[in-house]
Formats: sequence, C-alpha cells, structure tokens
Amino acid sequence: MNTQIIGIDKANESDHDSVIVLLNTARLDERKNQAEVAAARLVRLASHIAQNGLNAIEAVELLRQEAETIEHKAQELH
Repeated sequence: MNTQIIGIDKANESDHDSVIVLLNTARLDERKNQAEVAAARLVRLASHIAQNGLNAIEAVELLRQEAETIEHKAQELH
C-alpha cells in the first residue's frame, strides 16, 4: 500500500527527486543568504576599524567578539 505524506507518494521516484531538488535549492539559498550577511558584517567591522583608527590589538579583539557572537547564534540553533 502506497501512503502519501503531504501530497508526496513515497513510491513515486519523481516525487522523491522533486523533494530532494527543493531541499537542495533551499539549502543553497540559505548558504547564499548567510554568506551575504557575513560579508556585510565584515564590511561594517572594517569600516568601524578604519573610521575609529583601531590599532591591531583592538581590531583583533573586535573580531574575536564578533566570532563569539556568531558562535552563540549557532549554538542557539542546535
């Protein structure tokens, strides 16, 4: 007996393939979005460093704080 879950026939190979394509597309879109967010954040950090004349030690500390913030966000997702 074939059962359908959310309109998808598990025995139908094309339905399965379609779901895989949709999931892969969603994953790729999310990776692109996260890359854009990270790039924008790095640009803002670089601008902050330059505008405020931070020295190397201060810039490193700012980057460490940003890394810690990202790690905390990642932990919240798990």
